[in-house]
Amino acid sequence: MSFYKEYLKKQQGQKEELLAVIEGKDKPQETRDFPKEEIPDRVDERREPIKSPPKKEFEKRIPKDKKPSDPNEPTKGYNAQEKLAEIQEKEDLERQRFLKRVQGEDIPEPSKTKELLKEPVSTMSVPQRPSQSQKTLTRLIVILSLLVIIGMLSFVWYWLLTREPAPVVIPEVPIIIDEEENVPEPIIAPRSILRYDLFREPTATKSNEIETYLKQYLNEEIESGKMIKISIRDEINPLNPVYFSMNAFLTTFHISIPGLRDRVNEDNFNIFLYSQEDGNRIGMIVEISQPNGFLGTIREWEPDARDSLRTFLSFLGKSTTPTTGFFASTNHRNETVWCQKYEEKEDFGICYAVTRSNFFIFSTSLKSVQAAIDRI
Repeated sequence: MSFYKEYLKKQQGQKEELLAVIEGKDKPQETRDFPKEEIPDRVDERREPIKSPPKKEFEKRIPKDKKPSDPNEPTKGYNAQEKLAEIQEKEDLERQRFLKRVQGEDIPEPSKTKELLKEPVSTMSVPQRPSQSQKTLTRLIVILSLLVIIGMLSFVWYWLLTREPAPVVIPEVPIIIDEEENVPEPIIAPRSILRYDLFREPTATKSNEIETYLKQYLNEEIESGKMIKISIRDEINPLNPVYFSMNAFLTTFHISIPGLRDRVNEDNFNIFLYSQEDGNRIGMIVEISQPNGFLGTIREWEPDARDSLRTFLSFLGKSTTPTTGFFASTNHRNETVWCQKYEEKEDFGICYAVTRSNFFIFSTSLKSVQAAIDRI
């Protein structure tokens, strides 16, 4: 409470000072007593007197409508009663704030309260309510955005599930063949000497399969007038596969023709089959490498042809006894064909021709030899 007493004492002192000012009283002025020694006895003659400005100049400086104020004249416009009431009101407010502060209540300082009251109240503008068309447009934009996002996600998901995996590229490894290894060379079929209509290329792995294939083709029903090439691949020895040659053909059927093996080129050898109305006829054609005297050698072989071809004729299932005792000649396209018939009712016998283009044709019918000459 000592603080409150000091506060009241201070307020009382301020009130007394204010009353003294109102009543015209003033505090006694302090005077300073100087010692007699400090008071000068005389004025220094050497000092020049202070010259006062001329009266006219002084009057020019002071405006005419202003006069020096009298200190004893009371202040104009000052109301002592109002000032006293203001002080009393301030003291009452201070006393109430102090009592509330002592009781624990938080009261803002008067200066802050006045500042808050003096501050203009800011008004916040309320946004206008959107129209129905704006609401519809906003909803439409949101819905379209969601649909676009869903569509993009669906497309990515579908693409990930349905895309094909990238093909696996397997690098090609070069095959290195050792030169020391025995790699079998590919065999080439004999070239076609005649113009053929059909081709038969069987593979024989046993010795008796060659005769089996020939019987099969002889009994095959083929359109009349067709020339068929028969290329038999001999793989009885798998390490050395070859095509059926002329020597193999003559050896298989025990055919012996003097000078034939030594005077022909076996690389140009074909076995053919010609289809006729009365059956298929088998024959062969080979290139003659030494044509000089070849026809004379074959003519000397004619008397022994019956015995030489007995096994071959038995394989064909025909008679081994000829109907004539000699070979008759026939001209066809300036080529001479020699034949010995073995059947009266059929075009069957032993026929051959030595062409001017150095080919030896051997067959079992006249028509087949003539067809071969036409197709060289």
